Amino acid sequence: MVIKYRMPIFYSPVEVIELAVNLEQGGMQFYRTLSQNTQVPTLKKLFTFLAREESKHQRIFKNLYKKIKADPSALAYDFDEMRLYLKAITDSHFFHTPQSALHKIKTLKSPKKILSYAVDFEKETVLFYLEISKMIKPEDQTLVTEIINQERGHIKKLTEIKESI
Repeated sequence: MVIKYRMPIFYSPVEVIELAVNLEQGGMQFYRTLSQNTQVPTLKKLFTFLAREESKHQRIFKNLYKKIKADPSALAYDFDEMRLYLKAITDSHFFHTPQSALHKIKTLKSPKKILSYAVDFEKETVLFYLEISKMIKPEDQTLVTEIINQERGHIKKLTEIKESI
């Protein structure tokens, strides 16, 4: 038996924020695709709303990215301690590419399964953003905390609709 060993991937702080931008882009594409491919009015409305939310979050992270790229001192000192934990989170299939999430949609046959997948996506996002919030200065933490709270609200909405189906 051959055991393949993958070298661990380490991210720089700028790359972590870049991942957040890409994650929001993927979420936006994911929800737009779901909205375009459902005939259920409640789901269409929900997925359209979530796509818009992801777009807003992407803009916030783009601004944070510019700020951190221009001034790396905008980060907390303990980034190195977070690297492996961030790596574990980003190894999740939700973080591979936006296309992988879109491909996954095709395999989900029921609205409940789609909603469950979306809840899982939002949960992984919250975990990732909780770690990001620890690596930035307090004045920027409010933005990330606001996004975390919105993502938690998305989980609540998705779960409520899933339970009502």
